[in-house]
Amino acid sequence: MAGSATKIAGLLALLLVGLLACAREAVPVVKSAKSAGQDIASPADFERQLVRLINEERGRQRLAPLTFSPLLARVAEHHSRDMARTNFFSHNNPAGQGTEERINRAGYRWRAYGENIGCGQDVPEKIMAAWMKSANHRETILSASYTEIGIGFFQGGECRYYWTGLFGRPR
Repeated sequence: MAGSATKIAGLLALLLVGLLACAREAVPVVKSAKSAGQDIASPADFERQLVRLINEERGRQRLAPLTFSPLLARVAEHHSRDMARTNFFSHNNPAGQGTEERINRAGYRWRAYGENIGCGQDVPEKIMAAWMKSANHRETILSASYTEIGIGFFQGGECRYYWTGLFGRPR
């Protein structure tokens, strides 16, 4: 009986892999759990991976790595969630509040700040590639003005995937 269950599980896994291979664009399952012995990426995993990619690029340019800021990450995640839930894509929310107002309200005391946003990219490598192709986003990533970073990723809304990268230098 146990052998039959293992064979059925194996066939179902093979069928799933085949279906994903035929799909126009495979959509990652985003939750924090283990499935069939494999890790599934969570939003926090994606956020950590994007910080790593940004710091790798900064290292190639001989810039200091950015330190993770939990406060900036909370503000970034909230903005990504807000964009998804109210279906807008902008540095300013529909009430007109921008980046500076959001970080000030959160209590971040800054000397410098910057923000990158993205929508539609389903994995960290894709948002990183998009940001690096954009002069303004690339400039933010490679600015020596910043020492800290927070990333917020949220799945939902019209774009399906929303990213906010907050860069800062505290006072």
